[in-house]
Amino acid sequence: MVASVRSGDVVLLRWRPGGRRVHRPCGDRTQSPGPVEANVSVQPSASPADSPGVLPTSSSRGHGSEGAVARALELVRLFADPGPSFATFRSVDRGEVPEPARTLLDHTRHMTVAMEAHHGAPLGLRVVARARDLGATDGRNPWYAREILLLSPQGELVQYGIVRINLAQVDRATAMAIRAGKIPLGRVLINAGLLREVHDVSLLEVRPGPRLASLFGRLPVPGVSSAATYGRVAEISLGGQPAVELLEVVVPPAAG
Repeated sequence: MVASVRSGDVVLLRWRPGGRRVHRPCGDRTQSPGPVEANVSVQPSASPADSPGVLPTSSSRGHGSEGAVARALELVRLFADPGPSFATFRSVDRGEVPEPARTLLDHTRHMTVAMEAHHGAPLGLRVVARARDLGATDGRNPWYAREILLLSPQGELVQYGIVRINLAQVDRATAMAIRAGKIPLGRVLINAGLLREVHDVSLLEVRPGPRLASLFGRLPVPGVSSAATYGRVAEISLGGQPAVELLEVVVPPAAG
């Protein structure tokens, strides 16, 4: 299945009873030449059967080819409107993913660990945008999401990602370290010694649109389709409880 998402106005996500999401534009937004940190307001929903703050399991979204694309779209919509100006996603089998992307993506470890092993050193973190929880005044539903780029020790962009995490599943110090945005999430969770399980990994072909290409530092050529790169959606349980949803995309090396 092929599906598309596009960038547009910043979207304010409101949640109606029953978990229905309503998208409301927050005004025009002009893209800068490089990544600029922004804030988006998000209020996740909880079904009546779930306790507040518990991550909805992906079983309701499915884990086939359609489910993988839907999971990617769900995360992208936190920061961009649907459409091809962001990217086009297609679910793929591992045999369709070339190296080194296959080794970087097709596993149940943190991408941080795989990228650190590939580049031989810790990675830098650049936060492009954050999403704020609108319903946390009483300490409930402590959701946090961000759009990020990871950088090699040489300053080269190597990974794009979106993470959504339920901070109720971590201690206060770990939550503060995550919100600080100085260290990649995987390394924060490892340093905290939390019991972690990466699961429900599905691979994707990703064809960047103008917005994603600009985050990669590439200028799109009118009338020319972007070369495909690859990514994955995955989830992380902490202490046996679903806590994290991820979209992770390998940034291909710049041509030349």
